[in-house]
Amino acid sequence: MWRLAFGKTKRLVSLTTITSPAALSLGCTTRPEFESRLSALADILDKLKVDKALVPQTLPADSVQGSLDAVEQCMLDKLPEERHQHVTSAIQVLRRIRQARNAIQHSVAQGGGLTARLRVLGIHDAPPNWADAWDSIRIQTADALTILRNELRRFADETI
Repeated sequence: MWRLAFGKTKRLVSLTTITSPAALSLGCTTRPEFESRLSALADILDKLKVDKALVPQTLPADSVQGSLDAVEQCMLDKLPEERHQHVTSAIQVLRRIRQARNAIQHSVAQGGGLTARLRVLGIHDAPPNWADAWDSIRIQTADALTILRNELRRFADETI
């Protein structure tokens, strides 16, 4: 949908390996497995690359700090204002998932650490229920990406 909305040469995803995407299909039962799956997901989100021409040039240089910022700024700039809330909400879910990954990967205890990050995502029983936590994160990720895809589809349909 990204290329349909913004042009055939404007790729968003260029994966060099299938290891991370394949890990997303696996379940988990332990904290190390959960950490591994969350890291694989974060790695994929980090590989999203928005062509510089699609990011508004009027933004301060330090306002786009990562792939999710670039996706959000591009979509907010290109899509009609009535679509902005959907885009912002979907990106916020993906950011919260990244924050959970940072908390578990880097043993961040600030703000309640991993448990607090998972609770923000509506996950209240991990630990110890790592399997359900991972399933919830997969569902929330798929839902957020579906929202973004649907907004891109609407934009592409309106501009064709």
